[in-house]
Amino acid sequence: MPTLRAWILSIIISSAVELPFFLLLMQGPHSTAGGFGMLFFAPAFSIVSLVSREHTPFTAVLVCQAVLTSIPIFWIFTFRRRSPAATVSRLFPYLVLVLAGSALLAAYERRQSERDDAIKAAASNGVVTSLEAINKSLALYKTKYGEYPAQMDELNFPDEGPVDLRHAGLLRIPMPMEEFFAFTYSADKIANGKRLGYGIYADPRPGRWSDLYHYFTDETGVIRFEVTHDASKHGLVVRQQLHPSVTVN
Repeated sequence: MPTLRAWILSIIISSAVELPFFLLLMQGPHSTAGGFGMLFFAPAFSIVSLVSREHTPFTAVLVCQAVLTSIPIFWIFTFRRRSPAATVSRLFPYLVLVLAGSALLAAYERRQSERDDAIKAAASNGVVTSLEAINKSLALYKTKYGEYPAQMDELNFPDEGPVDLRHAGLLRIPMPMEEFFAFTYSADKIANGKRLGYGIYADPRPGRWSDLYHYFTDETGVIRFEVTHDASKHGLVVRQQLHPSVTVN
């Protein structure tokens, strides 16, 4: 059989093979039939999801799966060109590669999905709320006194008497979230003797809370998180809320 004709027939047959699985899939991925249909398209879903994670065009999935299916069909059509052992030696590794690759890609996509869910969940996390409150208090402190405090405790309310730069009365310390996280504040970017920047780490306390994420924020108001202390400084942004004093160009 000529090569071009074999490829055309392979693509036509692979498209026809897709039809019953497509009809099964339309019954819903969580039904027995729909789940079986989803299983057939899993390799194509995995590949297309790598390219388009936000939205997976089903047309692209159909085309991708047709291409994947047409390759072994083409080898079967052209089996006379080689020995049976040679055909089997092509088909078996290919099927193993597709199945193993699909499993690995599915696991990768699941981790990415869990990571995306973590980003969304982190936005409502109590530690994020605490960091936002700290950022807001520090912005007010800088507006009032012209620089950031040397220690975060200087944001606290005075035990008695009026507020001042050592007891600014802007934030009640200790915060409730300090039961779960250790907050580390450091002032930096010294210019003309004034502290014009800062960095804050929020690290989960050892023990039952040690599997929580680590957080970081600075004078920009951007809050980031990651699985380690050092990585959190350049981690994923969970919420970007700039200080009122910051102008975005």
